[in-house]
Amino acid sequence: MPLSRFIFTVSVLLPVACFAEAGLADDFTVETLNAEKVFPGTTLFSVTANFNTQKIIEADMRGKTVWSYPIPDSVKGEKGFLQDVNLLDNGHILFTLHHAGIFEITRAGKVVWSHKDPEASHDADRLANGNTLVSSRDRLYEVTRDGEIVWQVNAPSGGENKRKFHKAIRIGTDGKRYGG
Repeated sequence: MPLSRFIFTVSVLLPVACFAEAGLADDFTVETLNAEKVFPGTTLFSVTANFNTQKIIEADMRGKTVWSYPIPDSVKGEKGFLQDVNLLDNGHILFTLHHAGIFEITRAGKVVWSHKDPEASHDADRLANGNTLVSSRDRLYEVTRDGEIVWQVNAPSGGENKRKFHKAIRIGTDGKRYGG
């Protein structure tokens, strides 16, 4: 089976296959696994089937949950909907909550950085200088750890979509990409 089909299978079937009658299961049913061809490791992903039980999960290739973080009400507020999830080089997790902002947590679940933005939509990526590149509803911007916006571009007006930006990737002067 081609790797692209496996990735599609995991990204589509894993979130769908994670529900038990009593609610969100701790482990997942892996529908396809070609252990000889798959890129080995764990997969970090968001589970958002129910607003009240949103979680970030890390599972191994056999579907066993090795780490999870239920999004607490104190972080998501009344509207925060889990979107983007990234593993940072320091081992922390960076995630975006639509209508709430961007958060960085330790593996113990401690929030060590946040940038509140009710227009935060789908994507946030940590850059090499420690700043964060954010895709918001109608703007892309770079924010420092102190909350200062040091770069911003606004979406063109018009069009039928309310969300004008969905994803951004910063390409450094060295050619290295950040995000994706």
